[in-house]
Amino acid sequence: MNKDEFDTYVKDKTERYAYTLEENTFEIINETSFIRAEKAINGYLPNGFNTENHEFYNIIESEKVVGYVWIKIVEESKSAFLYEIYLKEEFRSKGIGKKVMTEIESLLAVRKIAF
Repeated sequence: MNKDEFDTYVKDKTERYAYTLEENTFEIINETSFIRAEKAINGYLPNGFNTENHEFYNIIESEKVVGYVWIKIVEESKSAFLYEIYLKEEFRSKGIGKKVMTEIESLLAVRKIAF
């Protein structure tokens, strides 16, 4: 994923996360769900696309971007944290997610990430 694609991804991620907050928060909060989502994502990614150890990938099927992967890999501690695998609704239940997980597992194995 390049910087422009990252910007598109973060916009989409923020909107999806804001919707989740809106639908699942039952307390009165003075900020909109969009502002809360934006703050949370910016907290995880203080340097945006260039935030250390964070990697972003497009999921491509038939030459179309059908989803995204956000993963943090810390080579020194041989650890990874998968923030998100997201597939657009119309591409779910087609085995794509399973293929993506296999690719991620291979990527981590090559890089000797154990945790």
